[in-house]
Amino acid sequence: MKLVSKRRTGLFLGAAALLVVPILLLLPGDQAAPSPEFADLWNSHDPFDQIVKEATILGVNQIVNGLQCIEGPGVALCLHPDTDPETAEEILRNLPTYVPSLGMGKETYNGQGRWSYTVTDGSTGTEGNPITLTWSFVPDGTNADGGPSNLFAVFNAVWGSTGWQTKIRNAFDKWDDVLGTTYIEVSDDGAPLPSSPGALGLRGDVRLSGRSIDGSGNVLAYNYYPNGGDMVLDTDDVYYYYVPTGNFANLRNVVMHEHGHGMGLGHVIPENCTKLMEAYACGAIFIGPQDDDIRGGQRLYGDKWENDDTPATANALGALVDTLVVDTLSIDRNTDVDWFLFSSSGALTVWVDPIGASYFLGNQGGSESWIATDSILDLDFCLYDGTGTVLLDSVYAVGKGGTEVLTDFPLPAEDDYMIKVFRKAGSGSLIQRYKMTLIRSTSTDVALAEDRVPVPSSLDLSVAPNPFNPTTTVKFFASKAGPYVVEIFDVAGRLARVLEGRSSSAGWTEVPWDGRSDDGAAAASGLYLVRATSGGRSETARALLVR
Repeated sequence: MKLVSKRRTGLFLGAAALLVVPILLLLPGDQAAPSPEFADLWNSHDPFDQIVKEATILGVNQIVNGLQCIEGPGVALCLHPDTDPETAEEILRNLPTYVPSLGMGKETYNGQGRWSYTVTDGSTGTEGNPITLTWSFVPDGTNADGGPSNLFAVFNAVWGSTGWQTKIRNAFDKWDDVLGTTYIEVSDDGAPLPSSPGALGLRGDVRLSGRSIDGSGNVLAYNYYPNGGDMVLDTDDVYYYYVPTGNFANLRNVVMHEHGHGMGLGHVIPENCTKLMEAYACGAIFIGPQDDDIRGGQRLYGDKWENDDTPATANALGALVDTLVVDTLSIDRNTDVDWFLFSSSGALTVWVDPIGASYFLGNQGGSESWIATDSILDLDFCLYDGTGTVLLDSVYAVGKGGTEVLTDFPLPAEDDYMIKVFRKAGSGSLIQRYKMTLIRSTSTDVALAEDRVPVPSSLDLSVAPNPFNPTTTVKFFASKAGPYVVEIFDVAGRLARVLEGRSSSAGWTEVPWDGRSDDGAAAASGLYLVRATSGGRSETARALLVR
């Protein structure tokens, strides 16, 4: 395999360089002996240990049928589809309890530093502060790190004169949607790269070029870390980029990956096509930054709502009419605080819901550890008057990983109010992603619901048929007319499907699920957790898909 070795660069390897590593199943008897750290588990009579053991044995015959597997250094635990969901969740979240050598220390992306200076901002301050980055296409003939750039000539010959540029702009837009970064495209004077830093009126902080690197395959592109950020695409791979699947996802994912390096993110493992910053290209499996990539970018530059650390700089959400969901948020360090300003009346319900998943993570060349990114910090919130000085209520009922909820709080009047979200406790100066949902209800809504239907104290959530193949119906009791959300997770905590709608009145609401994920693919056989949210209430039920 030919690699390009450059000072402070990140390489992205194409499909031709991909190595397939089989899942290791630890089996009893003469098939394989358990590793030393697995021996106690193998001989244990603890119910949880027995489930893990049985699932591992059965997994060898059922992995092709959608079995959920978790890979780690030297061991992969596979959960049988019939495993009780509560038990499965506990096993996944506490995996190092069963295999102590896996450890728990990895709670961060692979950060390699951030931009300390840009031509627009000057000095950019510390981690978590938003920045503005200018970027530019270098003209053909520019010295692109040892050879003339021919990006326009090669790509125009295959794509036409504008299509590929639009896809690259879309790649920057994807990062812009989730980070506290502002991207501005500018012209470029053709100064050599990477030796020519950004300059106002001349060239961008980040500059895109293309040239022949190593022929078709292997290295697709490379990129310099801050305060560089320049990118070189291998134009020998133009036909890898010119694949229409996923609206030319190959090109967009490569550019987003390389700019991840340009923001200061390094490669991560395992290389299993679950993170944008893995070293191998995954084609159209995903489009853009995933959970770990977003966490890394937001830790460096904050979320798209920054700066909002004081009442004076609070995010203005406007008038709350019914339901408002604010997402891609984060508390990105232990001193970070998020303020939000809105106007409302009646009764207010607020959820602050940590976002994340559970998976193995490590830096390229290092070891992997288990991480649960929805349980890094304990987030809490307070409700204030419109000045941010009079405290109306504080919400801190649950710990890390739990959703904090304020239900039907009677607002004193139709007026402005503020919400402050902050870190109460957690692991050091790390990052917790979250989303916030605001729901306004009026006394009229409550009266109508009470007049028409006896309102139970819960959603009475059910899923039927269960088990099912391939469709089932999620049923719950809506206490009043209004929006609802049904979220479907696999047992590893990955969000598979979101079904949103609106109940026309108080009463039973039925939501069909066709057994497919949000991208239209058929969901694998196995256990799923179904969470329904309506009228400020949330409940979870299990469902078993058997194909």
